[in-house]
Amino acid sequence: MLRSGRNRNFIPFPNFVLADREYIVATFNERKKPELIAQLLTAALRSPLGAPKQNVTQQRSDIPRAVIPGQQKSNQSQKLDGVPLPSPELLQLPDTRIWTDLLGRQVQAQFEKVTAEGNVALRDGYRSQKLPLVAFIRSDLEYIQQVLKDDLELEVFPPGELQPLTAEQTAAGYRVWTDRKGVTLNAKFVRHFRRDLTLEVDGTNTDFPFHGLSVADRDRVTAENKRRADAARAKAEATQAAAGASAGPSGAGMSPGQPGYRPTTPGYSPPMSNRPDYTPPTFTPPTYTPPTDTQPEFSLPEFEYEFHCDRCGHTWTREHKAVDQCPKCSGGGGAYGEGRRIGRYSGFGALIGLIGFGIRWLLYRRD
Repeated sequence: MLRSGRNRNFIPFPNFVLADREYIVATFNERKKPELIAQLLTAALRSPLGAPKQNVTQQRSDIPRAVIPGQQKSNQSQKLDGVPLPSPELLQLPDTRIWTDLLGRQVQAQFEKVTAEGNVALRDGYRSQKLPLVAFIRSDLEYIQQVLKDDLELEVFPPGELQPLTAEQTAAGYRVWTDRKGVTLNAKFVRHFRRDLTLEVDGTNTDFPFHGLSVADRDRVTAENKRRADAARAKAEATQAAAGASAGPSGAGMSPGQPGYRPTTPGYSPPMSNRPDYTPPTFTPPTYTPPTDTQPEFSLPEFEYEFHCDRCGHTWTREHKAVDQCPKCSGGGGAYGEGRRIGRYSGFGALIGLIGFGIRWLLYRRD
């Protein structure tokens, strides 16, 4: 706020020249009111330059005024404290340095550019921040002016006399390129990646700073990048459509869970069932046969006993152990062959028979 007699005028802080801003800051520091400076810097950061508030009154024509962006003619370059708004893109980024604002706060960062709104873009490692240009001290503003001046003096295309394009060069895609200083070069566009532009010059690829080209050539490069991106996208869509057509119904508009849905990604091969010459294999389901118990039932072994007649010597067999009469002489049969069993148990039966024979022989002698 300025007072002229009984009148009070409210003027935005960014509208003052550097000398006036330094005077205001020094005055507030003498009055020990740094919070007012902080409010001025905050308002300068939030409000675009050259947009005065509604309660701002016009100054008299005999009072020196700062150059306010937005109030100049369109054919004149806009500058603030000798810095163009916006500043041209740098071909080479400067080194990191310490920056100081009017409050004495410092930050170590690398200068990038000045935006059209009057903000200085500073990069601290991978982080970029914007601070109002009017908030910096005089030495920082002089540094920005010198960096921009040195960068504009850098050469982009090598100086020399331009030779006319030959028919072979024109057929190969060569054309005339122009840098920001007006130097021309016969070259062919190869690629553009970030800050570098690759041009083919006499059959050799050479890198140039993209921001060193003229505005018209930068626009051509941007249009060519868009054309290549659209062509690559169209090619990918055509490949995907061809893969979907060879696969039959692609299930467009279906969700993956619906029947008949098939993906249409490139390289997808349709299942065999969609081919006309394909015959699906037939499978016979296996029959289940319950297990059967093949183990024979338990039964006692059957034995055949052999008997011998003591009188006539006749031998006969019976399937029981009872001592019978001799079928030949009707005499008493001995128990000689009782333990002689026929079958797989004959060895064990013979032993039992011998034991029984011995017992009966002892009983017979006792009689």
